[in-house]
Amino acid sequence: MAKGENPSEEIQILAKGPDMHVITYNSYLINGYNFRTKSCDEGKSTQSSGLVVFAETSSFSSVKDINPVIGKVPYYGNITYIIELNYSGRGQVVLFKCDWIKLSRGKGVKKDKYGVTLVNFNHLSNNTNSLADEPFILASQATQVYYVRDLIDQDWYAVRESKPRDFYDMGILECESEEDVYQQKDQVDVTKNTVNIDVDCGN
Repeated sequence: MAKGENPSEEIQILAKGPDMHVITYNSYLINGYNFRTKSCDEGKSTQSSGLVVFAETSSFSSVKDINPVIGKVPYYGNITYIIELNYSGRGQVVLFKCDWIKLSRGKGVKKDKYGVTLVNFNHLSNNTNSLADEPFILASQATQVYYVRDLIDQDWYAVRESKPRDFYDMGILECESEEDVYQQKDQVDVTKNTVNIDVDCGN
């Protein structure tokens, strides 16, 4: 922004920060996927809480290399909360709070001899209170996956990508059934460090 130029309306809204309360959901429809929280997946025949997000990172082929290569690194996890921030009633941002699996090769993530990606939920990267362990992503960044348990080594799960459905309006919140109704009434103070909500997910 040039000196003396007034900030845009969007910047001014974001600079004021979100409202002191947030709306939480059990499920949220975006990118052609109907995501659910992990707690609402329990007892259901389908998985909707798994996701992957791709982060761009630069790497070098050797210590002498001066030309970094930009690549996409996948991060796998499960959704624990779906949170909507409201900015002065003039804008909303939906966030997924997730448990993320460590990228350490052979521990959290690995590939088998067939090239299938396997993940281990015993190795999470954000199970501490460190600020470096960021649990949140924008909902718009998520791609849905589901995890199939290895029958031999049951600590490991094969990653399979879900196919998006043909939705035209990706921003509308919908539910799969009347039993899986999303809730807007559950609100928490955004200033709290942790979110503790008793959400009824239906039968």
